[in-house]
Amino acid sequence: MMDAEAGAGEPARDSRDRNSVASVEKAMALLVELARAGRPLPPSRLAALSGISQTGVYRLLRALEKTRAVEHLPSGEYVLGFLAHELAAAFDGHARVKLAAAGAMLELREMCGGETVGLYVRVNISQFACIETLPGHAPIRHAELLYRPIPIVRGGTSLVLLADTWNHYGQAFVERYLSGLRGDLRPQPCSTHLEMIERVRDQGYAISHGQRVPGLSSISAPLRGKFDQVLAILTLSAPTTRLNGAAVNAWRPKVVTAAREVAASL
Repeated sequence: MMDAEAGAGEPARDSRDRNSVASVEKAMALLVELARAGRPLPPSRLAALSGISQTGVYRLLRALEKTRAVEHLPSGEYVLGFLAHELAAAFDGHARVKLAAAGAMLELREMCGGETVGLYVRVNISQFACIETLPGHAPIRHAELLYRPIPIVRGGTSLVLLADTWNHYGQAFVERYLSGLRGDLRPQPCSTHLEMIERVRDQGYAISHGQRVPGLSSISAPLRGKFDQVLAILTLSAPTTRLNGAAVNAWRPKVVTAAREVAASL
């Protein structure tokens, strides 16, 4: 008898489960539309974008507001709430590094002629990406796209990462890596590039003049963790005409110090 009763209850339970899943999917659809819009939206617009009835949208928004996933503005529109931003920060594995570096990047820009400051991380053995940039006061011809993979080949950030690869896998590995690059990427000659990487290993920072982007120079220093791993790279960039020898001598210690201080705070 108990088995029969349990079996009789299964369809009703399955129906409730399907309804719950459908509600979650619809709620997620509303959050996605708010995220894509990047601005407040009224319930009517959310209904049109999501294909959910206005009655359903109002019901879902009230539930999402209780969890702080959305915020109801006095205008009657809705925006993503604190919970959504908290989840986004948790998803972004680099959020902690970016938060720790924010103040130092701003201070570094002001101390170094108002030039551009960027924060970069390794994506894999052959690529890196910019995860944060603080544009300089004067415009430059090249602007980094956040999270766009960049080949680890030329430039200050690449040199720091290649030096780190050397430290972990040895010179022969780096030499094979450089030799295996496509012809249009391969630095020439390889021996000169290896000398530059070795110099970065000794100095703990890299100077680049037009190696990755013609006419753009940079000073790059690593943020090292407690096990000496490179957590990120702090790079000051400016047109080569402004980042001349005198500027390099004046700003290099500031970049290195800022990178060490951010790393220590982590």
